[in-house]
Amino acid sequence: MPFVSFVSYLFVAAMAEGLYYATAMSIIGPLFSMMLAGLAVGTIELNVRPGIMPPLRTIARYSRTSKQLFALVFIFFVATLVAFINIGATFAAGAWLVHAFTDLNLARWDVLLSVSNRHYVFLVLAGAIVVVEPFWIAAHVVLVRRAGVAETGEDLRMWFRELQSRWAR
Repeated sequence: MPFVSFVSYLFVAAMAEGLYYATAMSIIGPLFSMMLAGLAVGTIELNVRPGIMPPLRTIARYSRTSKQLFALVFIFFVATLVAFINIGATFAAGAWLVHAFTDLNLARWDVLLSVSNRHYVFLVLAGAIVVVEPFWIAAHVVLVRRAGVAETGEDLRMWFRELQSRWAR
């Protein structure tokens, strides 16, 4: 990865993180900062000019697909909830199996692996985010690439070359 791209990403990611914490009490602010962070990941390889404004201009150019960005935020919010439920159910099934097939006294584990334990809930949430995050990154990279292809017309050129090669046979 080029150094300029990496530093540009760090700048935009730090800005998105600061925006997230500054607007954490509202609903729209954290959603906007998550979209900004997703676009920062999606446009990382397109940042070739150093400076403060070039990565922001690149993100602004690709933020025109705002309906798709909101859809991605909603889809991955639901995916994080599903992953949270699945991971919690997996721990519950493991605890049930331990109780069913052993004679160990695991009363402490029942308390530790319950929804009333705040640390357990945060750990399961962190696990759900770790499970969903690679797909979040890939979805934003694909979104930016598809928007770039539609912007340049490269998809039509490739389709035309493919048609020409089929007819040349």
